[in-house]
Amino acid sequence: MNEDISAWSIIGSILVLLLIVGFIWGIIGDEVQYFFGVRFHCPDGCISHKPGCDIKGNVVFGGSEKIYHVPGDKYYWATKIDARYGERWFCTEAEALANGWRHSSE
Repeated sequence: MNEDISAWSIIGSILVLLLIVGFIWGIIGDEVQYFFGVRFHCPDGCISHKPGCDIKGNVVFGGSEKIYHVPGDKYYWATKIDARYGERWFCTEAEALANGWRHSSE
C-alpha cells in the first residue's frame, strides 16, 4: 500500500512541477528565447508584440489603408497597435509587405 502512495506522490509532484514550469515559461518565455538568440516570426502578423518584432502594422480609420511603421519613422512612437481593428506587429518589412501593408511615407 505504501508503494502505491509513493508512486502517486511522485506522479503528483511531477505534474505540479510541470505546471509551475509551464506557468513561468508563459510569463518569461519570449524574453528567454530572445536572449538566447531565437528569432520570432509573424508571417501573418502577431496580435501582440514579440521581442525583436518592432514593426507596427497600423490600419487607417475605416480600414481603407494598411500602413506599417518602423522604428525611426516620424509617427512610429505615436502609433498604437490594437489587434481588435486588424492591426498587427511584424518582425520584418517583408512580412508586412506580404500581408498587404505599405511603408509609411513619413
